[in-house]
Amino acid sequence: MHVLVGCSGGVDSMVSSVLLRRAYCEVSLSHLLMWCYDGKTYDEQVISEKKEDLCSSYSSSHHVFSLAKAFGMSFHTVDVRDVFFKNIVSTFMDGYCAGITPNPCVLCNKDIKFKTLYTQSLSLGCDHIATGHYANIGRHEKRYFVKKGVDSYKDQSYFLWSLPQEYLSKIIFPLGGWHKKDVISYAYNNNLTSLCLKKESEDICFLPNCDYRCLLHHYRKEEMTSLQGGDFILGGKVVGKHQGYPFYTIGQRKGLGLALGFPVFVQQIDPCSNTVFLCREEKLWTDSMLVTDINFQKYTTIEDGLICRVKIRYNSAEKECAVTWVDDKTVRVIFNKKVRAVTPGQSAVFYEGDDVIFGGIITK
Repeated sequence: MHVLVGCSGGVDSMVSSVLLRRAYCEVSLSHLLMWCYDGKTYDEQVISEKKEDLCSSYSSSHHVFSLAKAFGMSFHTVDVRDVFFKNIVSTFMDGYCAGITPNPCVLCNKDIKFKTLYTQSLSLGCDHIATGHYANIGRHEKRYFVKKGVDSYKDQSYFLWSLPQEYLSKIIFPLGGWHKKDVISYAYNNNLTSLCLKKESEDICFLPNCDYRCLLHHYRKEEMTSLQGGDFILGGKVVGKHQGYPFYTIGQRKGLGLALGFPVFVQQIDPCSNTVFLCREEKLWTDSMLVTDINFQKYTTIEDGLICRVKIRYNSAEKECAVTWVDDKTVRVIFNKKVRAVTPGQSAVFYEGDDVIFGGIITK
C-alpha cells in the first residue's frame, strides 16, 4: 500500500509517517509551503518577535527532508503560497470586513491541504493520503465520514466537516486512536524528537501573536483607517467610539476601551453603518441559529426535526439541538438550552455520537 503523508515537520505528522512506514507501507512525504515571511508582511516589532515562526515553512521543509532520508521515504515539496494567500488569507480578511468571524482552518483543510494531497496522490499513484490529525474515518453504507479521535482534548473532527466524499474515501488518520502524550513518548523513545520542529502550530499559522488585526492593518490599511471612529451603541445610545467594526467579534469584552462601570459585550456588528452594538451578559444567550453552506458526511441528507448534538466553536462543549430545514441550503437549529455568543462565520458541526453527520457556516 502506497500512502502519501502530508507532513508539516511537527511531531504529529512525523510520527504518523513513521507508523505507516513501520506498518510496511510505501510512504511518500508531501510538504506544503503555505505561508512564509517575505520581508514585507508585518511591522518591525511583530517581525522581530515572530520571525522564526513566520519562516517556519522553510525550516520545517528541512526537518521533513531529514525524516524522509532517515526512513527511506520519497519527499515532495509543493509551493501553494499564492493560492493560500488568495483563497485563505484574503478570504479571511474579507470575512472580518463583512462583519463575521471566519474560521480559516476549515477552509484550508478542504481547499488547500487535502485538495493538494488528493490531487498529488492521483499523480503519484498512491492508494491513500494521511495526515497527523487526531480524528478517525468511519463508513456508513457507501459513505465515508469523520469520527472523533480518542483523545478528547486533541480531537480535530470539528475542523474536518467540509471534506467531500472523494477525499474522505482515501484518508487515513494514523493518530486517531492515540493520545497526544503517547505520541510525544513514541517520538522520544524512537529518537524522532531531534527531527521534529521544536514548536508546534496550534493557532492560525499566518497570524503573528494570534492577532488578526495586524493582518488587517497591513493589507487593508486605508480601509481600516477609514473605519475608525464608528459608534458603540448600548441600549439605543452612543456610549463611545470604536477602532473599526472588523476589529471586534461577538461576545468580546476585553479591548473595547470603555469604562461604563459594568461589563459589556459585543452583541452585533453592522458593517453597513460601521456600528458595533453592545449588551449586558444576559443578552448574549440565544436559543437558535441559522446554518448554511452545508456539507453532509455520514448521511446524504437529514429528516426535518433531527435531534443531535452540535459544536458552535472548536473549544465549546456540544449542545443538544433540533434541526429543521429552512430551504434546500439552510437549516434552523433550536438548542435544548440557551447557548452563549453564537458567532456568524464560525462553523457548526453536528454529531451523532462520535460521528460527524454534517457541518455548515453559522449565518445568524
